[in-house]
Amino acid sequence: MSVNQEEPPSPGARSPLSYWRENFGSDAVRLSQSNIESIRAAKERSVAAKKRLGAATKEFRQSNSVDLAAFRTLLKAYQAEIDALSTRCKESDAMYISLSGAVAGAPPDMEAALE
Repeated sequence: MSVNQEEPPSPGARSPLSYWRENFGSDAVRLSQSNIESIRAAKERSVAAKKRLGAATKEFRQSNSVDLAAFRTLLKAYQAEIDALSTRCKESDAMYISLSGAVAGAPPDMEAALE
């Protein structure tokens, strides 16, 4: 058999293309795209929050008086960002586990087909 010819699949074996269509069809792609947009939006919110926290911390440090109300406000902002990051981490973990489960069920010849 020449290098460019593929062996016929065994009976009952799924081709990598059919596996992809079954597991990552148009609905899955749309879901994945919405997840990607969700991740991007969360990352942008996180970057903006980090900048706000940095500015608020700098302002707090530069103040000459010890303002308990300002400290409480700053502390609540940090707590809110920690909660947002925890939520983002849980969502990312769930998406990763979902994707890895789908990939784990791929036919053995999938890796060779992707090379």
